[in-house]
Amino acid sequence: MLNENLLLLKLDHVIEFIKDNTMLAETWDNYNLHVFLINRISNRVFERNCYFGIWEEVDGINRDIVLNRIYISFDKVPLYRIYGSSYQLAN
Repeated sequence: MLNENLLLLKLDHVIEFIKDNTMLAETWDNYNLHVFLINRISNRVFERNCYFGIWEEVDGINRDIVLNRIYISFDKVPLYRIYGSSYQLAN
């Protein structure tokens, strides 16, 4: 099911983890912060659910919208490159 709030996303910044080809993207819709973890090889997208403290996979049309919104804004926001792994965030 289409999440219409995703159409309003505005990219704030991106953190790229070179070692494992992932990106962490912070975005905003009109009122809410959204944090996405993107695997650049498989194009799998996960959104952080801070209320439950988990990552939830975004798929189908919603995944395509998130990727599109991030990639069209990619060169217009700060990009931070880390030569480590995003897995280190959990430890």
